[in-house]
Amino acid sequence: MLFKKSLLALGLTFAAVGAFAQTTGNINVSATVQAACTIATNNLAFGNYNPLGSALQVDTTMNVTCSVGSVPTVSLGAGSNVLGNQRRMANGLERLNYSLNQPSANTPGAACAYTTSWGDGTVAGSALALTAATSLAARTYNVCGEIPAGQSAATGNYTDVVVATVSF
Repeated sequence: MLFKKSLLALGLTFAAVGAFAQTTGNINVSATVQAACTIATNNLAFGNYNPLGSALQVDTTMNVTCSVGSVPTVSLGAGSNVLGNQRRMANGLERLNYSLNQPSANTPGAACAYTTSWGDGTVAGSALALTAATSLAARTYNVCGEIPAGQSAATGNYTDVVVATVSF
């Protein structure tokens, strides 16, 4: 009799184990990668300008880093001393005209051509539309500066501040 009760208890235990049910559910996972860019600029130092000599051309670089697929545009402000579309450096009340030009192409490392003014689309030239970023690596672009020859400017140190903006 004890043996029968033990078998019955054992059978109920196995029956109870088989009685558990399962169900599943899905966890939907998502994220949105946003367009993002940063810009790092370098100073443009013309050095010594001889008004009796030829035009002075100097370039510098800027680095643009964007999330993959971002298609940025880089604009350069008119500067603090602009008159119409002419950028000017200042030394007190004295002014020295200069221009900032886009590189020969919108690809990283393209050489200076000194033909297309680089501005913000409304003042001092057009913005530069870059190609879509293919990686998170910084891309380097030339900024091409020129002081025209023959300017009647007093001796001294001239400066200006131009704001570079990356839009994406």
